[in-house]
Amino acid sequence: WFILGRAYAGASRTEPSVQAYEAALVRDPSYRSEEVVISDLVSAVADSNSERAKRVIVEQLGPLAGPSLVLKAKAQEDIYRWELVKLAETVGAGTSLDYPAIAHADWTFAEGCAEQRRALQKLAEYFGRAAVDELATQRGNKCLEPALSQALTKLQTTR
Repeated sequence: WFILGRAYAGASRTEPSVQAYEAALVRDPSYRSEEVVISDLVSAVADSNSERAKRVIVEQLGPLAGPSLVLKAKAQEDIYRWELVKLAETVGAGTSLDYPAIAHADWTFAEGCAEQRRALQKLAEYFGRAAVDELATQRGNKCLEPALSQALTKLQTTR
């Protein structure tokens, strides 16, 4: 099952890969410490928001997945970043999360309008007034209005 999971992951077949890893973990719990299993399951969440991978991480890997979740949450790409954050918190790695760095990565790599609005909220939440200058550069971004104006007004009036 482990080799099948690797093969599916290598072929970018997320759900079959997660299924195979889950079977491997049930049959042989020693796979829990295999970095490639952890990495592939974390990537399944990061890239596809796989619910099954989330369940396997929580139920089968637990704290062993913490470092990989924390690291991937800061990745310089457009991913399901905040799902990784939730999982890291769930498995007990919340104190290792660098929320400002994660928010900044989210802001930098958000592609769609919904993602940009979410990133705006997170950047404002974790940087506060320090985010004003960077956010102000986005005036005129149709995706972010009216949320941007509201966020800037709130941040500029907050002490």
